[in-house]
Amino acid sequence: MGMAIMAQPPHEDDRNHTLRHITFMPSTADFIDSFEKRFGISPFAEVFGQSECWPVLLGDPRDKRHPGSMGKLTRGLQVKVVDDHDREVPAGEAGEIVVRPDEPFRLFSGYWNDDAATVSTFRNLWHHTGDCGRVDADGYFWFADRKKDSLRRRGENVSSIELEQAIAAHPSIAQAAVHAVPSDLSEDDVKVCLVLIDGCEIQPKELFEFFRKSMPYYAIPRYVEVLNSLPTNANGRVQKFILRERGISEATLDFEELGLVVARGDRRRS
Repeated sequence: MGMAIMAQPPHEDDRNHTLRHITFMPSTADFIDSFEKRFGISPFAEVFGQSECWPVLLGDPRDKRHPGSMGKLTRGLQVKVVDDHDREVPAGEAGEIVVRPDEPFRLFSGYWNDDAATVSTFRNLWHHTGDCGRVDADGYFWFADRKKDSLRRRGENVSSIELEQAIAAHPSIAQAAVHAVPSDLSEDDVKVCLVLIDGCEIQPKELFEFFRKSMPYYAIPRYVEVLNSLPTNANGRVQKFILRERGISEATLDFEELGLVVARGDRRRS
């Protein structure tokens, strides 16, 4: 929702409101700074939770040392980060965030008329959120991606969220949605669907150079498609399954076909 608000054209009434505090899902430090400056809203806190358990993590709006963090664990819950085999991963390593309660009624009791889904999500006595993140040595949690939206390319894990934030920094781009498409070789290829700011155009070479300077070589999208709008649900969340089903269309730009690739000697990891 925050990105959708920021994508609206600036208006002289942006600061004409009575809102004094705002809580968002995890965002980057640059996004938080830009939002606060534009709308004059501070303090700004970030939170992580689900309908099944709310809130799980909560940031302190007075804490300016960890911008972009989801905060720390709230009372009445246990949280850890695990791999695909439910083994806890070391601090700093990404994995799925899982939760279980220490107090009654801090976690849902199950999905209505869907015992199979309840058992699946609460396997090994932990509720599996489907969200990936990491925890640092100070106990602050950081969001990485929805597990179903994460990508694996050239032996590297790629966060669609981080890519979208990097791409949306381009001055001509209003919105970006990154998703996987099948690769002819192995793992995934990366596609980004863009919505441009009204009246703006981007040349392929210019866009590729922006990608090359903004992200690791293995994360650079191979495919790009410009759309009039992104499909969203009633809550404004992009429905990436629709984009995945759309796949590669006649309107999709392929950087490799255009000879726009990162030279081996110019590759970097970060």
